Amino acid sequence: MSETQAQPAKRRGRPRGSESARNRERVTKLVQTVPGISIREIAEETGLAKNTIQTMMDKHQIIKAELDAYKTYQPDVLLNLSRRISESIDDECIKKAPLKDRMVGLGIAIDKFRLITGESTGNVNNWLMIVQQSQAPVTNRAQHANPDPITVDITGT
Repeated sequence: MSETQAQPAKRRGRPRGSESARNRERVTKLVQTVPGISIREIAEETGLAKNTIQTMMDKHQIIKAELDAYKTYQPDVLLNLSRRISESIDDECIKKAPLKDRMVGLGIAIDKFRLITGESTGNVNNWLMIVQQSQAPVTNRAQHANPDPITVDITGT
């Protein structure tokens, strides 16, 4: 800068942009993760004024009662979403998906099935083998001496 150009003055006043967003994220996270937390407790935890927190919650529609109710019913909400997504997948959707996506979906479905039925979900080796084989080029498979299809045990037994 030349001597004739003045440097812009440092901005004063309320935080803008990222600092305000960080404060909002901190407040929202506390409200979501600490059941029954009061505005006073949020203020103590974040170092913000109680009025600032109330204004922020009003401005960004962070309604504590609604968040508490959502936490109560979250398992039902997620179960319903899971059902809706599951019902939306038909044979046509599956056929359109690339092989890699289908294999990843299969692995996740197997893992969740094992989790729901109380079986071990730590058997990552089976899943890893499936993914590796799904990515192997066709030319590598043609080089195998045995022309039979590859059989993979995904049951973990």
